[in-house]
Amino acid sequence: MKYKSKKRIVISAAYGMGNLGDEAICDTIIKDILSINKNVVLTVIVIDISKFFKSHPNLFSIKNIKILEIVKNNRDYLSFEKIWGTMSVIIDIFYCDLFVWGGGGIIRNRPDWLSLYIIPLRIAKFFKKRIFVWSIGVNKISNKKVINLVNHIKDVDFISVRDKESKKSLEEILFNLRNNIYVINDPVFHFDSIDRKKNNHNELIIGLNLAFWKADLSDQKSVNDFINSLAYSLNKLSEIKQYTLYYLPTAQKKDDVLFEYLYQKLSKNINIEKHIVDTPQEFLDLSSKLDLFVCSRLHAIILASNVKDLPIIPIIYDEKVLNLSMFFKEDCFFSINDIIQKPEIFLNTILDAMDGSKKNVLDFSEFRSCSISIKEYLTPYII
Repeated sequence: MKYKSKKRIVISAAYGMGNLGDEAICDTIIKDILSINKNVVLTVIVIDISKFFKSHPNLFSIKNIKILEIVKNNRDYLSFEKIWGTMSVIIDIFYCDLFVWGGGGIIRNRPDWLSLYIIPLRIAKFFKKRIFVWSIGVNKISNKKVINLVNHIKDVDFISVRDKESKKSLEEILFNLRNNIYVINDPVFHFDSIDRKKNNHNELIIGLNLAFWKADLSDQKSVNDFINSLAYSLNKLSEIKQYTLYYLPTAQKKDDVLFEYLYQKLSKNINIEKHIVDTPQEFLDLSSKLDLFVCSRLHAIILASNVKDLPIIPIIYDEKVLNLSMFFKEDCFFSINDIIQKPEIFLNTILDAMDGSKKNVLDFSEFRSCSISIKEYLTPYII
């Protein structure tokens, strides 16, 4: 009975994968839970505990938070440490009062991806636990294996997705749940807000975050065209204004490949600072120093939205950023093709955003309010 003296909650998603967006989601979910009930006992299931520690060094010292690593493949079962880790995951799910799955873009058209992340949820279902699905992203699904896996969430206690397009995609699979899927914006929209830091010198600082949408180099020509056009705009800008370029990756290993292509084509007149960013808070602190942020990855945009009055120029590189762009006027966001075909317009947008008139200071207040409203739905489960 002593084991059950406090509410026990298990959290699981794509944590410990080296992606700052997912780690920012984890931070926000933990803060939300503890703001409602500070006496809960939390278990966070992660993919790689060493990567998770790098992004959340402070969590490991909190007594009521436990970090457990899930087995990633069959070879992992061969070690005693992995067997014990798996047993610990099962035990903590067995004794939990609530299992939280999400957020992030967990459901994609990739069975290998989902089959790993859904294991803890299937264990929770087996033990008939209450399950709370938290603002997940759902891509358009055609793969039959993914559809079969998604059906494991059809009878959970609470389902929320991060945007209307995710709801449509999920409804196509779980059509009998149309009135039970809530649209609640990504938790990172209500990550800790921060004021912009005053720039004490005349030189401007521009942030750059890139996502390699063709990481397999399947379309080398479009990669080259994009890099050439982006470099053209940034180099032209350096002829008009002196500035420092902060490279701020959120998925370092993947996105460094694309940035290295760009780096080779940038003018020597640009002072370039390549940052290694380990934690979401570090990313936010660096973003607060910027005069303008050009960014691709969804959670780079969302994290930056927590910096007051920061002009942001988002680059649409995939479906989830496109979904976000639908809520804003057309000229706020640039697609990959826009930058390839209209580098001068992209350059002028940067110049306009830096003129002090608050152009491209996007209003995310409705997203923030919707995002934090999830606490109203969560409260009955954990008090």
